[in-house]
Amino acid sequence: MAPSHTITARNQLSMAEDGFMFIKDAALGQQVTAMVEGHIPVQSTAGFTLLKETLKEDADIMKVLRSYLQCESVGLGLYRTLGAVPGAYSFRQCNPDQPAESVLVHLLAKESKIGLWKGTDRVKVPSIPGKIGLWQASPNELAEAGLQYVEQTFDDGGWCIRDTRVFMEVLRGTALTVAIGKESVLGKWPHMKLHKSLRAIVESIETPTLKVNALFYDAE
Repeated sequence: MAPSHTITARNQLSMAEDGFMFIKDAALGQQVTAMVEGHIPVQSTAGFTLLKETLKEDADIMKVLRSYLQCESVGLGLYRTLGAVPGAYSFRQCNPDQPAESVLVHLLAKESKIGLWKGTDRVKVPSIPGKIGLWQASPNELAEAGLQYVEQTFDDGGWCIRDTRVFMEVLRGTALTVAIGKESVLGKWPHMKLHKSLRAIVESIETPTLKVNALFYDAE
C-alpha cells in the first residue's frame, strides 16, 4: 500500500527539536474513523492489518522512527486507544540525561484535536501517576518551566509521533496508539496478550529488524 502522505525535512526537524511531529493524512483518518465507528479494537485482524500497512509497509515512517531512536532494530510493544482526556500525560518520566529509547505513534481519527508541550523530553518536570495509567504533570508547572504548548487539529485525520517523555493531551476525537521501542527496552514492557487467531497477521508484521512483543493464548 503506497503512503498517502509526504514526510518533509520540517517534520524530521520538529521530531529532533520538539520531540514530536505531525502529518496530515486523510486516507489514514478515514481508516481510523471507520474502526472507531465500527467499534473495532486494535487487537483484531483489522487493527493489526492497519498497523502493518502504516508501520511495516511505510518505509518513510520506519526511517523516521529508526533515525530518532538511533538504532536499526525496533519493536512494537504496547497499544491502547486514547479518547478525549484533557491534561498533560506522558508514557514515561523524563530523564534528559538519557537518549531516546521509545516513541508513541498516534493514528488519529477525523476531527481529532491534540495538544503537546514542546521539548518536554529534555526537561525534568515533576509528575505523578495519572488517572489513565500514565504520568501526569501540571500544565502550570510545564508553563513555568518555559515549555511552549501547541495545539493541532486533524480535520481529516493523520499522525502524531512523539517521544514517550513528551506530554500530550487528546482534546477531541480518538488516537489509536502504539509504542515503538528499541529492541533493548522491549523486555521491560509487558507482552501484548493476544488470541491465537491473530498469530498469522501479527507474525506477518515481523522482520529481522521489527519485532512484535506479543504472547498468544488459546482460550475462547
